Amino acid sequence: MGKYVSVRGWLECDENTVNEVKKIRDDFIASSNEGLLEEDKLVLYQSGWTFPERQIN
Repeated sequence: MGKYVSVRGWLECDENTVNEVKKIRDDFIASSNEGLLEEDKLVLYQSGWTFPERQIN
């Protein structure tokens, strides 16, 4: 039986690591959801990940 976990906050990484983080996020849709969520709901949840185009601070 799975568990639901809610995490709020941010990940801090350098510019070289951002693409790796995006790949992990994108690969999750393809490999980790077998039968757990409908694809439209998974895409909705995954859209919570945001990556600013430019650094603010």
